[in-house]
Amino acid sequence: MSKFSLANYLTMPKPKTKKELLALSNANYHKLIDFVESFNETERTKEFTEGYLNRKNTDVLAHLHLMVLDWYAVGMTGKKPDIPAKGYTWKTIPELNCKI
Repeated sequence: MSKFSLANYLTMPKPKTKKELLALSNANYHKLIDFVESFNETERTKEFTEGYLNRKNTDVLAHLHLMVLDWYAVGMTGKKPDIPAKGYTWKTIPELNCKI
């Protein structure tokens, strides 16, 4: 599988049906797992240089996981989740990361 690329993600066609959404979600999940598994143990646990909000790769994944769990929980109530989070936009992710 190919590695995740933000540029490719932003330009790829968006799914139009539930079946397409599930297929795309599954494919991207596997790309993420493959990407994480491509790091050796030292790379996975190495701390980032000073100045980064997160300390390790696992911190980044934990933030993403928490966000997705929240979106899912809200969506299951029939409401539309605030994405990325209430009061935040994709441009203000650094502030959201500080909060998390």
